[in-house]
Amino acid sequence: MIWRMAWWSFFPSNQEVRDSLAEIAESAKNERGEIFSREAWHGEQKMHNEPIALSLEDRRLIGRWAADCAERVLALFEAEAPGDLRPRQAIEEIRNFAGGGKRTAHLRNAAVAALAAAREVGDPAGAAAARSAGLAAATAYTKALSAPHHAKHALGPVVYAALARELAVDGDSSVGGEELRWAIEHASPDVREVVCRWPVRDRGRTRLSVLFYQLDSGLRD
Repeated sequence: MIWRMAWWSFFPSNQEVRDSLAEIAESAKNERGEIFSREAWHGEQKMHNEPIALSLEDRRLIGRWAADCAERVLALFEAEAPGDLRPRQAIEEIRNFAGGGKRTAHLRNAAVAALAAAREVGDPAGAAAARSAGLAAATAYTKALSAPHHAKHALGPVVYAALARELAVDGDSSVGGEELRWAIEHASPDVREVVCRWPVRDRGRTRLSVLFYQLDSGLRD
């Protein structure tokens, strides 16, 4: 199946990006280091949040998986911006954290820098790949709250990797589906258990919503 839509419609608005970057900066003052808490991200409405269990080790498990998935599409960005190492550095930083490192300023700055690279590259597939890397680095700061948009922060690196694949071949959804299947097959039982702490996702109508739904459903099977 081929879908066609303006590629920029799959990315946050400038205001949403500014909100996300502001949240990252604010996290420097929070010893828990949590970012991306704005309910406005991707247009979701504010809803009641219940705390969930989400330890540093849980975030490391998600971060390691996210890095593996983001790295698979990194070449799509580097082909367009071969001298720009920001997404690669974001992946390296989340791997350091996943290996037992601390949530440092380097990690936080790497997430911000990779998201900036996504905005600047000017290529839809490359932008999605850089965003996957930036969101992978940001998984270290996922909030321990039950609203679905917090689950997006854990699933986002994989979804944008799948989207990058699709955008690279003129919107062929089967290619994105293959990328999701790889991610699902390579998610450990512990990663699946962490994802299942969030509520089941609705399918939604947009391509991104469908990708989030398919990934979430696949991890619960």
